[in-house]
Amino acid sequence: MAESDDKINAEQVEVTAETPLIESVSEDVSAEVGEFMEQAAQQNEAAAEAVPDIRNRPGPYISFEHVYKSFGDFVVLEDVSFYVLPGETLCILGRSGVGKSVSLQMLLGFLKPDKGMIKVAGENIAVLSAGTDGVDGNSPAAGAVVDGTTIGRARGRGLDVHAALERFDAYPLLKALGDAIEIGPTGNNLRDLRMVLAY
Repeated sequence: MAESDDKINAEQVEVTAETPLIESVSEDVSAEVGEFMEQAAQQNEAAAEAVPDIRNRPGPYISFEHVYKSFGDFVVLEDVSFYVLPGETLCILGRSGVGKSVSLQMLLGFLKPDKGMIKVAGENIAVLSAGTDGVDGNSPAAGAVVDGTTIGRARGRGLDVHAALERFDAYPLLKALGDAIEIGPTGNNLRDLRMVLAY
């Protein structure tokens, strides 16, 4: 039994941020996931080719410039840079813990980067974060929608957004604001969904 446990732990240690996503997917779905990733890459390349010359476009609508974020000794983002031009779509894929949700929280101003700069040209932004299973962890909510009014509405009700985020327990706050999405268990856990809409 101890030898088996050592093998499992060794395999877990070998998975790094550079490990391709397909390697951490179970064998029974790896072909479908690989096909999806290939199609997504082809669509992204086609979309990039369709974007007009950047010299004729305004600057980026969203920019992350050399962003770092840690929680204690746990490094979530390390020197992350990306830009989203007006009209472009960006999809951030990754396993749990690589900073997808943290990046969205920083875009909305809920969290501040330890180092680096984040710029968002417009003020009208909405974010959807939800799970297809209909519940999220120990919360009865599938997720929530937040926008530029969320912090102000929370403060108006005496709710502390930063304290909720530090506790990793935003559900009571979002429920009180009417922003939580509660649909009940769906019996499906295909994918979590994170979307940022700038309008």
